[in-house]
Amino acid sequence: MVLVVSAVKKEDFKTCAQSGFCTRNRAYADLASETLDWESPFRLDPTSIQMEDGILTGNLIYFPTTSSSSGESGGALNAGYTLEVHLLDNDAVRVRMSERDPQRRRYDGLQKIVLVKPLISSTQYNQLARDEDGLFTITYGSQRQNAARIRFAPFQIEFLVDGVSTLMLNEGGLLKIEAAQARSDVADTRTRTPLERRLEQGMWSERFKDIIDTKPRGPESFGLDITFPEIEDVYGIPEHASSLSLKSTRGPEAQYTEPYRLYNLDVFEYEIDSPMALYGSIPFMLGHSKDKTAGVFWMNAAETWIDIEKIKSTSGSNRKSTRTHWYSEAGVLDLFVFLGPSHRDIFKQYSSLVGATALPQSFAIGYHQCRWNYISQKDVIEVDAGFETHEIPYDVLWLDIEHTDGKRYFTWDLKQFPDPIDMQLHLASKGRKMVTIIDPHIKMDKGYHISKEATDKSLFVMNNYFSPFDGWCWPGSSQWIDFVNPRAKDWWASQFSYDRYIGSTNTLFTWNDMNEPSVFTGPEITLPKDAMHYNHVEHRSIHNIYGAMFHAASAQGLTTRNETLQRPFVLSRAFFAGSQRYGSIWTGDNKASWEHYAVATPMLLTIGLAGLPFSGADVGGFFGDPEPELLTRWYQAGAFYPFFRAHAHLDSKRREPWLFGEPYTSQIRVAIRTRYSLLPFWYTLFQEASVDGVPIIRPMFFEFPSDESTYRMEDQFMVGDALVVKPVTRAGATHSEVYFAGNDKWFDFYDGQVKRGPGVQSVPSPAYKIPVYQRAGTIIPKREKPRRSSKEMENDPFTLVIAVDSKGEASGRLYLDDGESFEYTRGDYILREFKVQGKVLTSRSLNRQESETEWSFVQRFSSLKVERIVFQGLSEPVSRAVIDGRPTAIESRYDVAGGQYVVIVRNADLSIGQDCQLMDYIKIAKVNAVQLEKGQSTYIGTLHLTAHHLIFFHPDQEIWISYPTIHTVEKGLPTVHNAWPLHIRCHNFIFVALNFQSEKDVTDVYESIQKLTCIGSVEQLYAFFYTPSPAFKTTDGWQIYDPLLEYERMGVMSKSDQWRVSELNRSYTFSPTYPQLIVVPSKISDTVLQYAAKHRSKARIPALSYLHWNNMASITRSSQPMVGLKQNRSIQDEKLIEAIFMTNVPQSSSGNPVYGSTATNLIIDARPTANAMANTAVGAGTENMENYRNCKKVYSGIDNIHVMRDSLNKLVEALQEIDIKGSVNKPMLQKSGWLKHIAAVMDGAVMIVRNIHISSSHVLVHCSDGWDRTAQLTSVAQICLDPYYRTLRGFQVLVEKEWCSFGYKFMDRCGHLSNDKNFVALSATNSAANTFANVQNKFINNKHIRETSPIFHQFLDCVFQTMHQNPKRFEFNEYFLTQLHYHVYSCQFGNFLFNCQKDRREYNATTKCASIWDFINSSKEEYLNKDYDQSLDKARGGDEGVLFPDTKAIKYWSKLFGRTDEELNSPDDNTTPNNPLNERITPEMLGFGNNYAESVASAEVDYSGDERVESDPLGIGSSTSTALPRSSARANNLVRAGTPTGGTQVSEGDDSWQKSADNLASKFPAALSGAFGGGFVDSFNRLTMNVRDTWYASSTPSGPSSQYGEDSLFADMRATGAGSQNRAATLGRSDSNRRRGTVDREMRSISSAAPASTQSQSNSSSPKHSLADLTLEHEIDPLRSGGGSGGGTFRGSPSGSTHPSSRPITHSRQQQVAANISPKEAIGRSTPRVASPDLTLALPPCGVVEPCGLSMIEKPATPVPEPPKEPVKELPHPLFVE
Repeated sequence: MVLVVSAVKKEDFKTCAQSGFCTRNRAYADLASETLDWESPFRLDPTSIQMEDGILTGNLIYFPTTSSSSGESGGALNAGYTLEVHLLDNDAVRVRMSERDPQRRRYDGLQKIVLVKPLISSTQYNQLARDEDGLFTITYGSQRQNAARIRFAPFQIEFLVDGVSTLMLNEGGLLKIEAAQARSDVADTRTRTPLERRLEQGMWSERFKDIIDTKPRGPESFGLDITFPEIEDVYGIPEHASSLSLKSTRGPEAQYTEPYRLYNLDVFEYEIDSPMALYGSIPFMLGHSKDKTAGVFWMNAAETWIDIEKIKSTSGSNRKSTRTHWYSEAGVLDLFVFLGPSHRDIFKQYSSLVGATALPQSFAIGYHQCRWNYISQKDVIEVDAGFETHEIPYDVLWLDIEHTDGKRYFTWDLKQFPDPIDMQLHLASKGRKMVTIIDPHIKMDKGYHISKEATDKSLFVMNNYFSPFDGWCWPGSSQWIDFVNPRAKDWWASQFSYDRYIGSTNTLFTWNDMNEPSVFTGPEITLPKDAMHYNHVEHRSIHNIYGAMFHAASAQGLTTRNETLQRPFVLSRAFFAGSQRYGSIWTGDNKASWEHYAVATPMLLTIGLAGLPFSGADVGGFFGDPEPELLTRWYQAGAFYPFFRAHAHLDSKRREPWLFGEPYTSQIRVAIRTRYSLLPFWYTLFQEASVDGVPIIRPMFFEFPSDESTYRMEDQFMVGDALVVKPVTRAGATHSEVYFAGNDKWFDFYDGQVKRGPGVQSVPSPAYKIPVYQRAGTIIPKREKPRRSSKEMENDPFTLVIAVDSKGEASGRLYLDDGESFEYTRGDYILREFKVQGKVLTSRSLNRQESETEWSFVQRFSSLKVERIVFQGLSEPVSRAVIDGRPTAIESRYDVAGGQYVVIVRNADLSIGQDCQLMDYIKIAKVNAVQLEKGQSTYIGTLHLTAHHLIFFHPDQEIWISYPTIHTVEKGLPTVHNAWPLHIRCHNFIFVALNFQSEKDVTDVYESIQKLTCIGSVEQLYAFFYTPSPAFKTTDGWQIYDPLLEYERMGVMSKSDQWRVSELNRSYTFSPTYPQLIVVPSKISDTVLQYAAKHRSKARIPALSYLHWNNMASITRSSQPMVGLKQNRSIQDEKLIEAIFMTNVPQSSSGNPVYGSTATNLIIDARPTANAMANTAVGAGTENMENYRNCKKVYSGIDNIHVMRDSLNKLVEALQEIDIKGSVNKPMLQKSGWLKHIAAVMDGAVMIVRNIHISSSHVLVHCSDGWDRTAQLTSVAQICLDPYYRTLRGFQVLVEKEWCSFGYKFMDRCGHLSNDKNFVALSATNSAANTFANVQNKFINNKHIRETSPIFHQFLDCVFQTMHQNPKRFEFNEYFLTQLHYHVYSCQFGNFLFNCQKDRREYNATTKCASIWDFINSSKEEYLNKDYDQSLDKARGGDEGVLFPDTKAIKYWSKLFGRTDEELNSPDDNTTPNNPLNERITPEMLGFGNNYAESVASAEVDYSGDERVESDPLGIGSSTSTALPRSSARANNLVRAGTPTGGTQVSEGDDSWQKSADNLASKFPAALSGAFGGGFVDSFNRLTMNVRDTWYASSTPSGPSSQYGEDSLFADMRATGAGSQNRAATLGRSDSNRRRGTVDREMRSISSAAPASTQSQSNSSSPKHSLADLTLEHEIDPLRSGGGSGGGTFRGSPSGSTHPSSRPITHSRQQQVAANISPKEAIGRSTPRVASPDLTLALPPCGVVEPCGLSMIEKPATPVPEPPKEPVKELPHPLFVE
């Protein structure tokens, strides 16, 4: 039940039935609803559509149907209309409609008043052709997330977000435009139906009471329906004393019978729960549901009505849609559509058009004391003293109209106010201000200088006879300033100067009342609509903006009256869109009643949602006398209004806060003091609103947009994102029902009591407070010392109230400036962000343009302190606080009821203007006399620990180590000199040893570094706290890569129409690790892509990476196909790849494609062949080439992430040897195999370059999941192919595209969230524990460490190698690459923190973190190559800018490793200069590694993490590696094969190893057949054991023993494969008789093989295992290696079974000597080429292995000739293309 409280004279104001144009438009809607076949009579002419520079134009034609023609009156002079659709750069859309050739121009000047700047059209759109349904679609937005779908007949526009319909124009067909008409004789109304009479009502004149509106222009209204599909709740269109969620006015569920009216009127004591017009109008509406949000701004200042109707959804959903019908009396149909996608986005878009709220002076958000009227200067002094006496703070005292001389504004009644300046100075001495009222009506008085000047200058509004309009208001006969006249605004502003406004000072501010405008003798108490303004503008057209124009002129006057500009403060009663730029408003003349008090909340929330956040309501009510309880409760709520003012009518009793006595005086004092304690919080919210346009007080749904129970909640609200406030609006209430949203805690603002959401709870609301709760996860800044005004608080210290959430995290901001001037616009302000994560409180500056002048606010006030810090919601106790190295006392208590710890730091003494950290777990922040050893140098200095850096300082050596760059920390045992060492290894190859004087110091530092390094959240990384100082010169770093512009540069949609941009992944639901925009062949639909995605790992379908400028050949990338043992296929995947390979195929004369013209199209599988095949065991694998046309497949043989990680670790060991011994250990360096891996990547890239540039063919690249080796190959290839990517900016684009956008896992590969296992603490008392700690930390099963790998490092290394060989072809230098490498690990910037683009967006990295590209580009000169010669890329007869690096001329990147070139790359006796690969064939170079037996014994199928299966059961193509301790696996293997075990050592000239390798390779298909049969694991185990024993357990130097003969290698595997003697015999034949067929056919034939029980004689003790028993891990993962140096444990068995022939190994001196045997001494020169029927293994002649290593090329499905005997010379790698 709604109680209607009203004293308003409703008869003074029109209803819709009394408004002609409202009646006509409503009648038109009735006609549409009553007509079954109704459709809009408007059509869009398809032939007229033009799209240019983001603006679509077209002709609308009016074609009335039989049903609609009755809705139009005859005599229209114009039936043609124009349509304009403007796509704007802020992702908004503007839609305009008007007559094409109007007989009379409509008023169209509103945009110059409302919009803050000229609109800029967007370039971010795609224009699509008309489809078969007669729709014209434009996709637009910064990410092409939005679409405008235009229907021609009937005309309609539908707006979509990510393909979901969000807003529709003319969906109901209610578009109606009254064109200029010729007035004809009035027809006989007796023959008209009631509906027909309504359709013509009031077209030519209109009477209301005794006043006639002459309507000289005739009818010119227009209407349009705007529908919000499946959105039930709409908000906005203030001002109305109504609900937050707007009520329906039409349809069977209508709650109002009248439409919402927007027409500024002086309606005192207004009616509650009514859609009738009030003082202000903002035609902005927001629609919100759980899934979507949309906004619309109807830019029209004429009288406007809006009907709202709930209708059924057309999609069949249970949700209702909201159809709104807007109609205005005059002007142009001009509206803006905002699609968000979030409501925060909408407010930012809207405020970018009409302006955000002006940042007020700081006093303006304090408490204001006002009434009509304080009658004298003495009265003012006494009221001011009363506040002093009762210790109640206030900032402003107000004077109403009685202070003037006869209601002449800009004057004083000198009898009552004899010395106004002295009065103002008296208040100013206490930091207080005064406000006087100035209304727009000017008393008609020739002796009044304002009246005389305005008359002389013709600045008054005219009547319809063009003589000055004369109306009645407070002064009697009055006139109104015409602010349409451009001279009027400046003239009015000049009246505020001190020499014209006598008695004013710079502490006097202004109140604009009665500016609707209110005219006591006018129709509806306002100006007549046919009154005339400057340039013949009817008041009808600008009525609703008149008050805002007056407001703007007054604000200008207060701003310019001082030589140094001062922020104005002007309060206005009338308002329109844009009023927020000039000051505050209030809800008008309310009443002292509980109902008016209650409705103030939804009214203020609605005004805030319409973009005007600085608003309030008269506390206590303007009319009437409030009871003490009502007044107190209103003060308690008013303390949380943005504008906080108490006001009263002349006839009301005096009600200053102390007049009601106790307990009310004390309760009101508490309420006002609460406001003042929160002023820092309020001022920070105002600053946020001034930047982002967001409301200050917010509906609950604003902060909890997915919680549908909040959508109509209007009796409580949020202040910012931190406080929920529930006004008590019932007399006598002692409890309130509060809804606690979300799943976290809420803390009582006054006593800290805890509540948890979601749900409604009854909470106490005693007389002295209302419910106010702080949200968990927020930080609120306060000032708690009570003062008499805000000015006197400006030097007070701050308190931070921190309410941590369930994760132990919280954040908040504090904004400060001088509170008066505009210097903040020049960077003179303090904006700090506070964050709590992991018990660490950090503060950082968000001001990137801080002023550094001596007089600046920043310099003067940066010493302000945070004195007190309160932590609430802690789940565990805190023992102490350390602030900048200073231990600080705390108070801690446990709240039993709330289940929380509360900690108070009372003497924090934190400087507000500096970065700081408050932490519990930095046990020691500073250590003196620390010895640092770096290389061969030693220093004694001071060690500092901060939140983000470890800093060692010595006058000659200062080292900063960012915690994320730390790789390993080892706390060692005390030295003989009783020093306690700490060894630190960093990712950027810094190795330092710190020696401490005490065990306590080293332990505290060790544990502190461990806590600061091993973090659990990405938001704890340095990038989220780093603020550049000074600010970077460039700020477009996050916009460096625009995918649409980059692909357009390549030729997509410009040079080639064979490709299109798909938005299928717009919301990252298609493939979370892929970019939002994916470029695919034009002929492939999104439906096909969705099916194809099922066949690719993680839905990473083949997508365009690069389009070559020379021939439109493409590089595409993807993940592996999901083939599996059943050889699954996908027709859609095959079609997609075929379409890719046909994109640049020339056409024959008949128009058909010429097949074979791109015969060398390649699918490059970057993995070793065996690894790719092994993936089939877990449902993945590689392409079956029988199914893919017109292409071949190549295996690049690049090793997996574990091999690369181990290779780098070995290289690091060699680097550390340099520090220890002073010289490089070349064998150890070469043993790492690092250059082999670099060469493999480069060789694969060169293969791509040749295929693209020379063969003009396409290449599809993938590995397992397509983000490691794939990114390496595609990006290195593009560096070689495209000179643009060798420029500084182009390289940045490349990194963003290939690595960040396509989902390289920076977080995992770089180990940003470091793990405790990187830390080793040795014990002085337990050597066994030390050994266990070492083994545990190095070989623990730890997913985090197993995911790390130097993949991006290798890419940079490849770029360096190419740059080294082509020193003039790169715009950037080597320093640029080393900086990139460092910052990949430093976590200082947001670019390299995440695993994919989706994660970057979810963490808002582009707004919260700095971009490394801004860092680089701000000091660009440092990174430029002085030898760069761009002309070489354009020279005739040259290489056309395409590079072919020599992969045999690579070298170690000495500068990156912190070594000299001589140390790493100097020639020695065993190595060819600068080419360590130029050796004879060795196991290492074939990929077996020097610990081959260990690697084969350890081979396994893997499905853990990103690389699916990375196993190489045969050791082919893989640089195997187990990261053993110092006694290497190679030594163990050689000893096992040598004298101590009874065998003989392999010697020079012995080719038995090579023969066995050849045999192994030739039997590869058979090995797979046996391996993937039913007894896969048993076969696999036997194979690995037999291979190992063949190499290392032979008894004679001539070859394998008879026990392990050539054919016996695979005997066990054949026996356990098919379980058939025939099959075993078939597989055991010689090479010449072995069954021929492709690997794919072989795989299909073995997939049905049954398990067998037969055991091999040589391995009779091996247990049986099924495929289900197999441990799925990464191949040769040293972190999961079972035994280290034992050598007897292999991983083919899930239990780590021991081979029967394994013997215990001891590390003797003899073994160490054996470990140093050169590979050249052990292996012969044999280098055969071995071919199976379907796989060709190619090795080069002369015993030289080229960097590509051992690769395999699978045959295409179609027959081709046999391969040539010799390698194809033109290929730069040892591959045969068949």
